[in-house]
Amino acid sequence: TCLGAALAYTVKLNNLTGTEPRFFTLNLGPSNIARKSTAIDLCKNFFEQLDCIKGKDDGATNFCLGVASGEGLLQQLTKHKNTTIYYDEIKLLVQKASIEGASLLPHMSTLFEKHEAENVTKGHALRVKNVRLSLLAASTTETYETLFNKEFLNIGFPNRIWLVVDSPTESIPMTEPVDPVLFQNFIWRMNIVLDRYAKGTLLSLAPDAREAWNTWYHARPKTESSRRLETYGERLMLILAVDHEETVITK
Repeated sequence: TCLGAALAYTVKLNNLTGTEPRFFTLNLGPSNIARKSTAIDLCKNFFEQLDCIKGKDDGATNFCLGVASGEGLLQQLTKHKNTTIYYDEIKLLVQKASIEGASLLPHMSTLFEKHEAENVTKGHALRVKNVRLSLLAASTTETYETLFNKEFLNIGFPNRIWLVVDSPTESIPMTEPVDPVLFQNFIWRMNIVLDRYAKGTLLSLAPDAREAWNTWYHARPKTESSRRLETYGERLMLILAVDHEETVITK
């Protein structure tokens, strides 16, 4: 999710809509044992060390610890056109978005794919254009099972979420610090990768990859919960290609 946000302005799929590698990701697992928020914090802290983000390059993602309203979201995007919102508990987002008359849910749903949104109230209008929004959050399994009300379901918000489900098989009493030399090496490598794609890259599918994708697409399940699988398939293609430092999406 963080990598996709870092590439939001520079890497696109060579299709009609120019799919970008942005994600609305939710880490889901048992309370405490799965270390959901710990994983988010470690990853966020890592990406904040990268040259493009630390130096606040134009288009670099900015991490925002939640927003309280639709207007607040647009104000954040006015300051930082590329924003990754993160929540230790996604229930906080749902509570804010469930307030009667709130515009937070419609704006977030729109910005999953689109790059502009507008909030108009009596005597005031706020509009953002050419923005990029990502979401990184956590939730316990118990909370998630009863989380979304009818409004969220009607607008299709759960289908926009990429669920990362964890079922730990062992318990770790203490997480040891990462070797600082190894950590710096990771930063060095990631800076090289991001720099390689910094000037803008349009990725196409190799012929055998397109054939495999077409086969899957026609055979995919036709259910309500699978409506956006192809959207995430395209986004995952981009991330995997960048991870292998490729200029074409291979099978």
